[in-house]
Amino acid sequence: MVLPLPRLRWIALLLFCLVFFASLASSAERRKHETREKLFVIAEGLEHKGQLKALAGAASFRMEFDSPGNAFTFSGEFTKAQREALSRQGARFAPVEEVHPVVRPERVGHLRSAARPAAAGRPYCGDGRCSGREDSASCPSDCGAGNGDPPARPCLPQDQEEYQTLFSNGEVPSRAGSGVRLFVIDTGTTVGHPDLDVSECRDVTGSKVRRGCDDENGHGTHTTGSAAANAGADGAGLVGAAPGATLGVIKICGTACFADALVRGIEEAVKKRADVISLSFVASDTEPLRNAVQYAVGKGVLFFAAAGNAGPQANSIAYPAAYPETIAVGMLGPDRMLSPISSRGLDDGDDGRIGERELELVGGGFVVESTWTDGCYKVLSGTSMATPAVAGFAAANWQGDAASTRAWLAAVADDQDGSERAPEIDPSTRGWDAASGYGLPRTSAGTDGGGAAAVSTSPNAADPGQEIAISVSGFADAPYRLGVSSPSGGWTWGEFVTDGAGDDEVRLTPWRDPGVWLVSIDFGGGRQSFDAAWASFRQF
Repeated sequence: MVLPLPRLRWIALLLFCLVFFASLASSAERRKHETREKLFVIAEGLEHKGQLKALAGAASFRMEFDSPGNAFTFSGEFTKAQREALSRQGARFAPVEEVHPVVRPERVGHLRSAARPAAAGRPYCGDGRCSGREDSASCPSDCGAGNGDPPARPCLPQDQEEYQTLFSNGEVPSRAGSGVRLFVIDTGTTVGHPDLDVSECRDVTGSKVRRGCDDENGHGTHTTGSAAANAGADGAGLVGAAPGATLGVIKICGTACFADALVRGIEEAVKKRADVISLSFVASDTEPLRNAVQYAVGKGVLFFAAAGNAGPQANSIAYPAAYPETIAVGMLGPDRMLSPISSRGLDDGDDGRIGERELELVGGGFVVESTWTDGCYKVLSGTSMATPAVAGFAAANWQGDAASTRAWLAAVADDQDGSERAPEIDPSTRGWDAASGYGLPRTSAGTDGGGAAAVSTSPNAADPGQEIAISVSGFADAPYRLGVSSPSGGWTWGEFVTDGAGDDEVRLTPWRDPGVWLVSIDFGGGRQSFDAAWASFRQF
């Protein structure tokens, strides 16, 4: 029997469709197996190590980690078939996600003074005056006994002791932190910056740990300066919280920052005998990250981590700051009050110990000037900025071991009572709350400028775009710092000098941010002094 031609064509078309769709299904199945996913692999029992590596395949293997106990952990990119083979050997998985620094963009208003501006810059070697930290050895051109000037700087910081933590009176001793190994885990740093003396510099972004830690971002250069800038050979640069500490930097970021590099960075800092670790990144809670933090703390490391910029919601604290082993650091605003963007923790009811997702300390996080990749300085804000300064403060006041130093920090902290709008830090109070932890650690009570300063605003209520006049009085011919913060956490500031009668008037044109704006002034100690006076105005 011969089939009619039209029927043959239909049969051929049907066969073609069957083959085509079968091919598509096969291709999809292959792609499903070949799609690679970046993962941590955790397996119990070191006897599986060689077998697991073989199952993972050399091309998929990226990093191996020193996990606590007998868990073998590594990371890589694995196909579905590899994941299934590893699962049959009892392996567990965790995602390798991006991790992020906790810094926020700046929003600055416009200030101008009716009186004299403050003197520009700071004393520096070569200005013809023997001042500041200079002596005949560090600056012979200004202080005698020398042959010529040192190399000129391209720029100077606006405030040498900008780290603004912990608002202790007086200068930071140049050897503060001596003998303590302080490691910053970040995007790297600018080793050639005149204010940074980096003893250990490692890059863990590849499959092998490499020497070098060049910063392609700037975030790490900023945090290392806050932690341990040493003013440079001429004494004219920035002074961090622990200028005498042995500074180590671990670079965990290339074009992006990933959790496996963070875990490797923590382990590398421990191998380099870190006493203190400062980490200004947030990440997802995973078993390898938790293991790495516990590994470091178990080795005697005092571990500081940024709480995050997700406030003021309760329980907004991020990992790894949320681990009880770390010291979670929140931040104050430029008015020395708790910042609304600083992440908050939980309260487990036991104020005598820090539990999971509880905040521990706060530091200065707004208007922080620190070192930058161009050899100069930059202002940034965030819990990223507060964390290295508090970590540096701990290194500068090391009590012999991590546990003793952690207890000391809580004991010297001034309570913030969890309010964004408390009028002042009360040095007579001690306590813990979910928003600010134990508060702001300080080595001495700040100064209020004698109580004679005053500040007022006119008008007391204004429309957006309307100019506000801020009147300042007290301390004739006195330099002062004026800070203004908006309801949503924006800021602006300026440094001025009162006239012979002790008066000044500063004009501010606020951006649109309805609510109560706060104004504060400091006298005598620049950005390290306490508020001499404060006022407020409302924007409709």
